[in-house]
Amino acid sequence: MFITFTLSIVVFNTTDLSMIFVKTPFLLFHLIYFGEYGIHFLTFFTISLVLTGGIKAAQFFFHV
Repeated sequence: MFITFTLSIVVFNTTDLSMIFVKTPFLLFHLIYFGEYGIHFLTFFTISLVLTGGIKAAQFFFHV
């Protein structure tokens, strides 16, 4: 959850999803590198956003 919040503040300067959806076409060719592996920024942000929703709402796979 912290990664998603930090990425939205640093990259988009907001946490409002409507503003994030407006600004996403400008990030089509940005990659994030983990060592020698690169992942598309929007893919990483989408996966972290979906995991945040799963963690927050239903505790799906994260309950102990």
